[in-house]
Amino acid sequence: MTEEQMNQLAAKIVDMIFDRQAAIDELYLKEWQSEMLRQELAPNKDELIQQLKSRLNDAEARGDYEECARIHQALKKLE
Repeated sequence: MTEEQMNQLAAKIVDMIFDRQAAIDELYLKEWQSEMLRQELAPNKDELIQQLKSRLNDAEARGDYEECARIHQALKKLE
């Protein structure tokens, strides 16, 4: 094998390594973004559920059963 052929082979190997690393980096970034989003939404989700439960109690006290139904559906989606 000539030196030129060895350099071509080495270049192909390096390209393969870079391509694989790019794929791994992309997967890691997607997982990381998903985890960050989950962590950001978790506290907000709990707060939203509490707010909706409070609004549900208020709507029940007023006798606004249509509003109760809408709030209940929203709670079911969140929980």
